[in-house]
Amino acid sequence: MSGLLEKDLEALGKQLQTTQFQPLDVVRRTHEITEDTLQQTLTGHDDYGARVELSDALAQLDGTGALLKVLRPLLAPRYPQLSKVDGWIAKSRKDIRTQRGWQVTPPGGAADAGHRLVDADIGQLAELLTPIPTMLEPRVS
Repeated sequence: MSGLLEKDLEALGKQLQTTQFQPLDVVRRTHEITEDTLQQTLTGHDDYGARVELSDALAQLDGTGALLKVLRPLLAPRYPQLSKVDGWIAKSRKDIRTQRGWQVTPPGGAADAGHRLVDADIGQLAELLTPIPTMLEPRVS
C-alpha cells in the first residue's frame, strides 16, 4: 500500500471515531445497500468497465451483515424472518463465489443462469430486508 493511501486511511479512521450520524440512517442502509447491489452493482451501472461486480456484491453483503450485527439485539425479538435473512446472505455469498467469467448483460440481452441466480438471491434478500426500517423507526404517539 502506498504511503499516501495509508495516511489517508489512518486520517479517515480518526475522523470516523468522532463522526455523528442519525441512527435511523443506519437502519435504512440495511435495506438500501442490498437494493443498490441489485439495481446498480449487478447491472454493471456503477462498474464503468472494471468487471468487479461480484467482488463489489460480496463487499456489499459484508456491509449488510455488519449493520445487521449491530441491529440484531433490536431485531431479534421483533423480526421472526431474521434467520431467513441470515440464510439468504449466506446463500448469496456462496452463489456469488461459484460464478466464473461473469459478464454484465448488455441491454436487451439475456443474462446467463449464474447471473440470474445471483440476481434472484439478492432480490429475495432485498425483499426480506424491506420491513426493517419501518420496524425500527421511532414511534411518535
